[in-house]
Amino acid sequence: MEKQLQKLQCIIEMALNVEESKLRIISLEKTAKNDEINRLDELSIDRTRSLNEKGGTDHALWCGVDTDWRKWQQLEKT
Repeated sequence: MEKQLQKLQCIIEMALNVEESKLRIISLEKTAKNDEINRLDELSIDRTRSLNEKGGTDHALWCGVDTDWRKWQQLEKT
C-alpha cells in the first residue's frame, strides 16, 4: 500500500510539473507576442515621425485618398 501511495504521489508530481511547464510556455508565448506588438508600435511611430518630417501624415493620407479617387474615376469611365 505504501509503495502504491508513493507511485501515486510521483504521478501527481509529474502531472503538476507538466502543467507548470505548460504555464511557463504560455507565459513565454505571451511575452513574445507582447514584444512583437511593441516592436510593431515602434515601427509605426518611426514611420509616422518620418512622414511628419516629409510633409506630414495628412499629406500622405490625402495622397492615398487622391490616388484611390483617381482609380475610382478610371473605373467609372470604363
